[in-house]
Amino acid sequence: MSLPAAPSPRRAAAWPLVLLGAVLLAALPASRTNALMTPDAWNSPSADEQQRIHAVLDTYTRSVSEGDAQRFESQLLDLSIPFSGVRGDLAASADLSTIQDYAGFRKAIFESGKRFKQRFSRIKIEQVGELAQVSLDYETALQDEAYEGKGWKVLHLLKVGGRWKIASEFFTRYPPRGSPH
Repeated sequence: MSLPAAPSPRRAAAWPLVLLGAVLLAALPASRTNALMTPDAWNSPSADEQQRIHAVLDTYTRSVSEGDAQRFESQLLDLSIPFSGVRGDLAASADLSTIQDYAGFRKAIFESGKRFKQRFSRIKIEQVGELAQVSLDYETALQDEAYEGKGWKVLHLLKVGGRWKIASEFFTRYPPRGSPH
């Protein structure tokens, strides 16, 4: 019976490095701030934060559907946040006041005497610390009509006093199928 061949000097020298690497990986804390996380994971919310942000989105759609401006506004950082539809190129003179149009949304949705409904899909949440971004598709319609108004919106949220608040919203409508963008 012959003895197994001795490992090559190169392979034998690599074992201490492999062992050291395994020890270091085991010693690192299993947290979201782990230095070995991929960039895609850096801004992934925890399950708790994702649930809290979804609660803001649920309150958003419920308050629109129920015509409850007060509940809707409780989700906003304040009433003068950047909040605007984007329809084409902004004028060269555009400034912050150009896009602070929550009042226009409030008038159309909550003060028009019409009842709307809205639903969200394709929701993507990114979050690091007290800053979150939500990108989603939306559909809006009058209460008793089929959804036909479809678009995309981006919300920025800030965590204030332990609660997520909408700090900005920009939205646009998708062009009708077959039309140029």
